[in-house]
Amino acid sequence: MPVFALFPYMLSGVPLGIAEGLIEEFGPKTGKMTGARVAEIQSTQIRLGEATAYANASRLVQLTNCREAQAMIEAGEVPDVRTKARYRLEGAYAVEWAVRAVNVMFGLAGASGLYESGATPRAFRDAHAVKQHFSFNTDIAATTYGRAALGLPSDNPTL
Repeated sequence: MPVFALFPYMLSGVPLGIAEGLIEEFGPKTGKMTGARVAEIQSTQIRLGEATAYANASRLVQLTNCREAQAMIEAGEVPDVRTKARYRLEGAYAVEWAVRAVNVMFGLAGASGLYESGATPRAFRDAHAVKQHFSFNTDIAATTYGRAALGLPSDNPTL
């Protein structure tokens, strides 16, 4: 298995773990300014559901592709260019979805998420730091996949 086909999966678990941690740690709170029970606000419930869906989609894609690649390796098969490009594409989107989950949870942190100290702002910065890697640029990954899917020469010599 060429390392670059699965390269995104060496780092993609980081923003996913960050997202899942923020989701797991989020709990009923009382608004600091109004005293409102934040958990009872419908938009809080919707945003928590949205973040959970993004994180679950990210996890599902990552595990599915890693298991598929492992089965291919065990069978002595070598993936074609389209499959390798798909791994890169879906790895980039898995990070995109994990970071979207982090963004949603960051929004739920309210004004306290804006301080430099604290777990939520640190989680936000760390997830975005991973997303900045060129391997997670969805435009690049989608172009590479689109070329392979349409039978054009690959634009990525590492695949």
